[in-house]
Amino acid sequence: MNSQINTNLSRRTWKQNRRGGAAVEAALVAPVMVFIIISAIDIGQYINMAHIVTNASREGARAASKVDTRKVAEIPVAVLSYIGNSFPHLTDAELKEATLIEVRDEDGSPIANGVLDNVASGEMVSVRVRFDFNEIRWIRGLDYWNGRFKESTSVSRRY
Repeated sequence: MNSQINTNLSRRTWKQNRRGGAAVEAALVAPVMVFIIISAIDIGQYINMAHIVTNASREGARAASKVDTRKVAEIPVAVLSYIGNSFPHLTDAELKEATLIEVRDEDGSPIANGVLDNVASGEMVSVRVRFDFNEIRWIRGLDYWNGRFKESTSVSRRY
């Protein structure tokens, strides 16, 4: 009879000692889970921004290739308009500060005098767009990207 009493007593003691285990496990796992979720959101934001920068560079190359685009100054308007539509919370000043746009000819030199008429039909024009990820980032301090800028270059033939 004594052994049965000891067995019941030891089971009760084990259950009483186990009560705080779930709280300890949750306290250990919760910060890791929160970090994983925040990192996933940040990665998704970076991928979205990378697509937008690539498409903005294509939009700039498309504008540069058109014969009715006469000046290099018209290309940043097309690029900034595309990026601005994608990130409407940015002001024009923030957008200009976060974006670098370069237009170059076939040799990689800047367009002479900023006039696209100097580029002959059939020659290549490249548009390079560089965007600062920190301007749209929700979470500061997670610097696991190789640099904070996303850059894309698109090339098109002038017609």
